[in-house]
Amino acid sequence: MDRVNEPDTSYVKCDICHQLIGPHAPAIEALYGFVSEDGFYIDESILIHVECSCGDLVERLTSKIEKN
Repeated sequence: MDRVNEPDTSYVKCDICHQLIGPHAPAIEALYGFVSEDGFYIDESILIHVECSCGDLVERLTSKIEKN
């Protein structure tokens, strides 16, 4: 998998609570991208703490795509 918008740091802000997610913290990532002959290319993603998981992850991801 190749990431189109790879973050520059090992700390990422949770898309729900906006607190930092460290390199060893349990997290959930939802990905949006496209399939090509070479594999899956990620265009956008959201990353959240496990304890921040909620039912609207897909809605949050698609709203990021619509903003672009």
